[in-house]
Amino acid sequence: MDFDPNPPIIQNDVPGHKNWKFKELKIYASTEWLADNKKKYRQVFDRLETSYIYAELSFHNKLFDIDDWEVNVELRCYVVKKQRKELCALPFQRKVSKFDPIGYIREGGANKAEGGF
Repeated sequence: MDFDPNPPIIQNDVPGHKNWKFKELKIYASTEWLADNKKKYRQVFDRLETSYIYAELSFHNKLFDIDDWEVNVELRCYVVKKQRKELCALPFQRKVSKFDPIGYIREGGANKAEGGF
């Protein structure tokens, strides 16, 4: 049996191929850590008490142990009443290390005044 010592690397810009697989998207409003390094994730927020909203996107790195690469992500926040209204769009570019089996992007948007969202 022959093994290729340099297998082809799947590039993110090839149509139909991605270097990642979605894992989770978690939302939280406080950066305070709870016991055991856990955060209080939520799906519903009181608009009058919320000034910051953070997102934690996690994904499986398909190039784990093969190659470093970069990912472009845009996180969007919406308010939903009668119609969906976009509050913000936050674009990011991050380097993903070949040593990380799971990639994380943690970012947030804010309005300094509570209820300002």
